Amino acid sequence: MIFLIYLINYVNSTPGTSACSTYTNSQDCTSSGYCQWSGSCSNQYCYLVTEVGACRAGGALSASCTSLEAFSSVYDNVCIKNTETKLNYAYVRFTAGLDGLCTQSMDSTPITVAQLSASTTKTVNELFSFYTVDLLKCTSASTEIMNGLNAFLNFQSQLLTDISHPFYIERAIYSAFQVLREDRTITTKAQRTTVVQKICQVIDLYFLRLNDFIHQYFKTYYIISFGQTPMSRLTLTMNAHLHTLSIIWTTYYQNGYMQAISFPPEQFGIPDGLTDVVGIKAYNPTNTQTIPITFILKWTWTDPSLVVTAASVQVYQFRIQSTPALITGLTITCDTANKNCYTTLLQLATDNWIYYFFAYTIGGCATRNANACILSLDECTYTAPNTCS
Repeated sequence: MIFLIYLINYVNSTPGTSACSTYTNSQDCTSSGYCQWSGSCSNQYCYLVTEVGACRAGGALSASCTSLEAFSSVYDNVCIKNTETKLNYAYVRFTAGLDGLCTQSMDSTPITVAQLSASTTKTVNELFSFYTVDLLKCTSASTEIMNGLNAFLNFQSQLLTDISHPFYIERAIYSAFQVLREDRTITTKAQRTTVVQKICQVIDLYFLRLNDFIHQYFKTYYIISFGQTPMSRLTLTMNAHLHTLSIIWTTYYQNGYMQAISFPPEQFGIPDGLTDVVGIKAYNPTNTQTIPITFILKWTWTDPSLVVTAASVQVYQFRIQSTPALITGLTITCDTANKNCYTTLLQLATDNWIYYFFAYTIGGCATRNANACILSLDECTYTAPNTCS
């Protein structure tokens, strides 16, 4: 009898099986690993679930989420939507270290990010202490991430020297994008703009470091990729999930670098993109000036399930935190047999970072879920738990 009672209690306490509505306070709700709190407890988005039992048969979210089972050591995702057959790489969640902290170093006598940022000496030891800060442990984009990014900018002189590998700046950038994507307290365009503009300053710092580090470079982290090549190479190809985006030019009037970053369009609330968004900059490190250039943008896909309607393919462009605009007067040629589409010449002026992507069209605010609404470049208004207008 005692064993039977124990067994019943064990079964009833299986992780992930209690409905979110049974949790009556924020602590129990959020610590469940599959619920979110907004005045009351409701189901978490599938990609944010950390308790895989909720997505398995009999789990509290099994009606809307399914478990991945083929788990990765690189990212934390354990569930996807029932309507999906594979992980959407726009929502990869990188794993934070077990020992790092968001707000202070891991020294025997910890040093806060604020102290490191304000230091007037900026020694090598302080830089190495700063490397131990883990921005993936942050939960607030508007305070903790902003403090961390400001510290990177304050360490600029040290970060541009040979003792600093570009990886540390890359890690800060993808960590900031992940925290911004998941911070539900960021609900207005003004709040997003402040954080994104700070991330862009760190991206500029990153490419300054890359200029002195290596000529030819490419690195991908799913939610953002980085690329650089000398202007003399005439092509820069950015690898994305099941497709590539190539920037192709035939003439140039200054030596320097073609630089690019790319990321899934969902990162900025664009749910309708056919490709990653690619940001482009041509830069001469000798005179520290951007270079005007004309180029072709080519999209090549390898997804065997993708059927492209060639006549409907368009290209949009934007600057960070502005509404994507259709490029009119542009001819796009698609060769569906060889799985590629390419544009006629585009003009890159001396602006910093113009962003492009292929799409059929972009839906309005009302068509977007909470993630897309919160991250949107448009003037969308998000109302919890899942209304966009």
